[in-house]
Amino acid sequence: MAYNFKKNKFNAIERDKETLYTNNSKISKSNAAFGTLSVNEIMSVAMTDNSLIEWIDIDLIKPRSINDFSKASVETLKESIKELGLFFPILVRTSDNGKYTIISGHRRFQAVKEILTDYKIEKVEKEKTGQDVSDLEDKIKQFSKIKATVFTVVEKGSELLGTSPKYITKEQEEEIYIASNAESRGNSLEGKSGFVVVEYFYNLINRNSDLKTRLLEERNRNAKRKATKLNMPDVIARFITNDLGYPIAPSYVWQVIDLIESQDEYPKYHKIIMDRISKGEKVKRAYKDYKMAVKIHNASFENDEIRKEYATRIEKGNENIEDIYNEAFNIKKEKKIHEQQLISKRKVVRLLNDVINGKITSQEALKQIESL
Repeated sequence: MAYNFKKNKFNAIERDKETLYTNNSKISKSNAAFGTLSVNEIMSVAMTDNSLIEWIDIDLIKPRSINDFSKASVETLKESIKELGLFFPILVRTSDNGKYTIISGHRRFQAVKEILTDYKIEKVEKEKTGQDVSDLEDKIKQFSKIKATVFTVVEKGSELLGTSPKYITKEQEEEIYIASNAESRGNSLEGKSGFVVVEYFYNLINRNSDLKTRLLEERNRNAKRKATKLNMPDVIARFITNDLGYPIAPSYVWQVIDLIESQDEYPKYHKIIMDRISKGEKVKRAYKDYKMAVKIHNASFENDEIRKEYATRIEKGNENIEDIYNEAFNIKKEKKIHEQQLISKRKVVRLLNDVINGKITSQEALKQIESL
């Protein structure tokens, strides 16, 4: 069952991009202060400043070592590029041996690469039958190079920062990667379960120490008290809401992260719960059962055999976890006793009112109370 996201029509990223493209001439004239521009302003210059754009041999470009788009389907994108060409350049940085590494545009790069391969295969097949391949040769030549905005990554404090828009820091590279792919993330994740979306952002932030440090510094600038670690549910909820335009509750994110982080601690219970979520069960319901199973696992019973018996029953998956939990902690029995006590109290109050109103005698009331 897909998480019920609602697209925010006032998506902040789209609004910022529109404003920046409109004011790009003003930004381009401010290259001297480039080191102080925001990431969105850098992206605006990158997309439209011809002084940064080159046509690069596709064999000289490699994807980032960590990216989330290389395996994505690009069939629809391929048809669009074949028909209309590549409208916006991909973003790359200079690398070793005269090569380049992609910052943003992995899907576009993959699409162009596949188009080139398709034309090369078609050319070979046509040559076997003696057909004219001049049109294919033109297409192969066209797609052997790709339009790219080229950056050079320099150290913080470098004198080169601010002298040209092509110089950026490693931190800016990471921010550009996240910001420029926000829309692609939205397209690729839309319609998937909320668990998948949260897990994606959790992994993205968790594996990037520089990003985590920056987010923590930002949090501490805006908070009265200093924090030593990120409130990941809150951070991820804001990423999803602000970057993708989808509202998501931090409490929901917290439940997903707790499931992710505890998978090694309680692997059998984790597998049971994840199987249920993958089949469409709501995370809130499955998470509740997971916490019940963990509580049984960590509880102290008369002897350890009792605990092991409950754990075995949970692992078999034939019984409702809540029923096992209620049995383990006598919750149903206690609840029934509590309900009976409430009923008795109400009956006593009613009988006393009947005595006051003269409906029955006190002796009759005492007799009925003794029978409760």
